[in-house]
Amino acid sequence: MTASPLVPGTDVQQAPDGDHPTLRADSLDLRYDRELVVQALSVQIPPARITTIVGPNACGKSTLLRALARLLAPASGHVLLGEQDIRQQRSRDVARRLTLLPQSPIAPDGITVADLVARGRYPYQSLVRPWSTEDADAVAAAMEATGVTEVAERPVQQLSGGQRQRVWVAMALAQDTPLLLLDEPTTYLDLSHQVEVLDLLQELNASTDRTIVLVLHDLNLASRYSDHLIAMAEGRIEAEGDPEAVITEANVRRVFGLETQIVRDPVSDTPLVIPVGRAHARSTTESTATAEELAPDEHERSAASIGGTSP
Repeated sequence: MTASPLVPGTDVQQAPDGDHPTLRADSLDLRYDRELVVQALSVQIPPARITTIVGPNACGKSTLLRALARLLAPASGHVLLGEQDIRQQRSRDVARRLTLLPQSPIAPDGITVADLVARGRYPYQSLVRPWSTEDADAVAAAMEATGVTEVAERPVQQLSGGQRQRVWVAMALAQDTPLLLLDEPTTYLDLSHQVEVLDLLQELNASTDRTIVLVLHDLNLASRYSDHLIAMAEGRIEAEGDPEAVITEANVRRVFGLETQIVRDPVSDTPLVIPVGRAHARSTTESTATAEELAPDEHERSAASIGGTSP
């Protein structure tokens, strides 16, 4: 996980279009109704790597991801999948190259786990290409990888929140595209399942060179599992590069307004964010002040001891 720091909007390592299509945004303005959420944003997603977008709530992370996946039309600017504007490409062609797992998706009433995961194969179905052994194998592999095979025949609505999220991840994996975009895929998962899902994505990237783009809130998980980080605030990219370049006390302060200490993760040797917080900041300040007040008395006692007199 070592990549050179990048200036927002500059070129990153290119890969030939095909197995690893490139994805980039040029001068994007993104709006919801009349509200400008993202302004003049340019970014290139490094191919065959894991990129994570981080930032405070309502900073434009999910909005950017939706635009990259062609779910939100830019007010101005372009998203290029390969070398062509993504909005000029056929939906089925885009769906064979790019998968998006949105926040909090809703399953149809009564649908089973196996049927929902099978919907990931929709872009490959046509009148001349019905359901095949290849499709069944892709669905089985996706369910096995996410640990939902045992609940394959159960209705999705009967599952816990964590189980449902793993089913949605399985559907995204079944689509089997070289670009995989996931908006907060660890939502509703307990810590062990968060790590399990991110381990799975990291293994997929390592074994298939799949380009993965995540939105995550947890800076420490983002730092541990990402090759490339994009830190956003107020619709702009404030920092971009590898975790070493992005996860700094100054950047966290500027992006999140939070005082922190950055130490080394003892497991992954990546930056680990320790929030200070107001209460602990006050405690630290008070302890320092108390130590400074006691210092003269300690100095006098030491001097008296050296001189052979009792305090």
